[in-house]
Amino acid sequence: MSPNSADVHIYLGLWYLKNNQKEQVWQYFEQGLEKGLGNEGLNLSDLQEDPSFEAMRKDPKWKELMQKYFPDENRIKKP
Repeated sequence: MSPNSADVHIYLGLWYLKNNQKEQVWQYFEQGLEKGLGNEGLNLSDLQEDPSFEAMRKDPKWKELMQKYFPDENRIKKP
């Protein structure tokens, strides 16, 4: 895994979360999203379902970033 990969940045965000450094959590998480998920290991489903990301999913910043990087996935489908 390259040190510049999306996965490395996402996992660094988790590491900062576990060490209560909230600003760095979102900095590295967003850098990972910018690099693009699915090119290596992690994909959007992992972020949405993996319990490791549960605390992050509760933060309003999560929704903001999901809408920014995955706008089609966050669109509300009308009947």
